[in-house]
Amino acid sequence: LVVLTAGPRLPTRRFSMGAGEFVRLLVVCVPLMYAGSIIGSVLAALLSGGTASNGLDDLLLGSDTPTVMLFVVILAPIFEEWMFRKQIIDRLRAYGERTAILISALAFALFHLNIYQFFYAFGLGLVFGYAYMRTSRLRYSVAMHMIINLNGSVIAPWVLSLLGKDTLDAIDSGSIQAVESAVASAGVGVAIYLVYAFALMAVIILGVVILVRDRRRIEFYVAPYELGRGVRARTAFLNPGMVVYAVLCLSVMVITMIM
Repeated sequence: LVVLTAGPRLPTRRFSMGAGEFVRLLVVCVPLMYAGSIIGSVLAALLSGGTASNGLDDLLLGSDTPTVMLFVVILAPIFEEWMFRKQIIDRLRAYGERTAILISALAFALFHLNIYQFFYAFGLGLVFGYAYMRTSRLRYSVAMHMIINLNGSVIAPWVLSLLGKDTLDAIDSGSIQAVESAVASAGVGVAIYLVYAFALMAVIILGVVILVRDRRRIEFYVAPYELGRGVRARTAFLNPGMVVYAVLCLSVMVITMIM
């Protein structure tokens, strides 16, 4: 932040986002999030020989709901959006809107320091960055971020907990008879889980449709000091600061995965 304050911000007008546009971008986040999560999990398993585990899941399962709500659902989105969208994009948008969003999303993904979150954080960072770029208001990306974190850290674990340990163990065992017996005893928990699963699948499909159908609606404007194609990548991503930041974050990712 000290380094960023040395750079001037590009003055911009603030625009409001309608409810329809907000929901549209939020829905697009869901397939990007789950696709990125799958890529991260598969890659972690391949690189570690199947020994790596997602420490975030263990942390969330071991924390009480009020703590998760405070730190994961409220404070983390506020801080991360303030830093990675407002502080970074405000100072880099003068050199190209696409470039500013990409750097913001990449820095945000690396900041999570684990391969499980890297890919889906990058995808979400692109959407959050676009929402901030077009409005210059932090409230929209913060709200999206809070909703995504609420689902992943509170709602989804609660739905899974309704199945009960016996049902989850039966599913892990792969035994059809054990699953049928556990499901029959779980009752209402299974019904809620199925409703949640089908609703989530519907949102994922809708998000993909919106992403494909409305891709031409994505707008970018030429910036005052737009970087040319020949120097854009070299200037934005291969400068010493970005290289050192990426190396440090990737090193922590590798060490964490090995340990």
